[in-house]
Amino acid sequence: MNIVLDANVLISAFTSRGLCVEIYRACLVKHEIILSEGLIEETRRGFIRKFGMSAALAEEFINSIKADGRMEVPADVPPHSCGDPKDLHVLGLALASQADYIVSGDRDLWSLKKFEGTLILQPRGFWEVLRKSGDD
Repeated sequence: MNIVLDANVLISAFTSRGLCVEIYRACLVKHEIILSEGLIEETRRGFIRKFGMSAALAEEFINSIKADGRMEVPADVPPHSCGDPKDLHVLGLALASQADYIVSGDRDLWSLKKFEGTLILQPRGFWEVLRKSGDD
């Protein structure tokens, strides 16, 4: 499956223990993590601004994420596709990659539930999908 992990999930996977790191690991083993330059930049900013990480350490994590995923160029999506214009690149990334899932802690995104055939789930909901399919 093609999976878009939103920046908040990627950040949590590298800065805390718990569900997001387990999701990341499961996606590494059996699925394709879809990335874009915009998603990478948002993740980098989160590492530095929200967690006070040094630029060097943030770059190490970013390089690891890039090595683990597949870069895509997001498709253009109509501005009215979601409530937060900052989330349009995630929807465009899912559309361009024909992603099966977007996993996000962003209420604006997961409240959509679905976009153009891509299911949008919170980390807990996606973990349940993985668990039921035996991919955890």
